[in-house]
Amino acid sequence: MMAVMQAMLLGSSIAVSPVYGAKCLGSLHSAVAIWLSCSFGTRLNSNCYDISVNCGENELQSNSRCYQIFNHDGSINDQYTWEEVVQIITNSSEALRQLPTQIYANEILRPAPYSNDLIMSGATFVNALVAGVAMLGMRTYMKIAKFLVVFPVVIIVFLTGLILRMIGFQRALLSLGDALAPHFGSLLTLRAWTDAIIHVMTSLCVASGMMIVISSMKRFNNNAIRDTVFVIFSDILCTILACLLISPIIGYTASQMYTTSSSESFMYKSCRRKGSDLRHCCSELSSW
Repeated sequence: MMAVMQAMLLGSSIAVSPVYGAKCLGSLHSAVAIWLSCSFGTRLNSNCYDISVNCGENELQSNSRCYQIFNHDGSINDQYTWEEVVQIITNSSEALRQLPTQIYANEILRPAPYSNDLIMSGATFVNALVAGVAMLGMRTYMKIAKFLVVFPVVIIVFLTGLILRMIGFQRALLSLGDALAPHFGSLLTLRAWTDAIIHVMTSLCVASGMMIVISSMKRFNNNAIRDTVFVIFSDILCTILACLLISPIIGYTASQMYTTSSSESFMYKSCRRKGSDLRHCCSELSSW
C-alpha cells in the first residue's frame, strides 16, 4: 500500500511540476526586478545603490538613475536646486549606500533575530556530530544506532526494578496482575490491529528500503528476514517492558487516592471493577 501511495505521489508530482515550472519562469522577471533594482519607495530608496546602473565619470547615482551634478569645469549644474544636489550627494555616499538585496532582506523580509545563542550552539554541535559520523564511517554509525536502540531498553528495565522496590513488591504485583490479565475481546477490535500494524510499519520502515540498507551495512549476505523478525519481537518486548513500568505507577497512584491503606483500597477497587462478589473480596482483604 505504501509503495502504491508513493507511486501515486510521484506521478502527481511529475504531472504538476511543469505547471509550477512555467509559473516560476513567469515570475522570474518580477523577482529579479524586486531584488536587483531600487524600487522600494521613497523611504527605502534613499540609500539604495543599483549595481546594474553604470554612470559616467562626472555623474552620481540615486534611485537607480544617473545625475550629472557637476559640469566639466567643476561647477554645479544649474538644472538642479541646492536641496536636490544635497540629496543626491547624500544618497550616493559610499558610507551610506546599500545594495537592493540588503534592503530587501533587512527592511522587507525582516528576519527575526536570534534571542539566544543556545540555538546556534546546538545547531553547530549537531553539524559537528554529523560531520564526525561521516568521517568515521558507517561502522561508527551502526554502533551509535545500536546504542540508541539498546540504551532505552536498559533504562526501562532499571526503572522497573527501582519502582518495584520503592512502591512495594506486593502492591506492584496487584497492578501488574490487572494490567497483564488477558482481554481476548480486544483482539476482535480494529483499533488494536491498526495500532499494531502502524507500530510495525514504523519500525520496519516499510516501502523505504531501510531493512535492505541496514542489511548491507556490514555484510552483504546478511539475512534480512531474520532481522525483520528480530525487530518485530523487539517491539513486542519493549511494549511488555513499558507495561511493566507504567502499570505499577498507575496502581500506586490509585492506591493513594483512598483514605484506607493502599493495598486494601486497591484490592477493593480491583474486585469491584472485575464484578466479583463483595463477600469474596472481603475475605481476600482479611487474608491480605
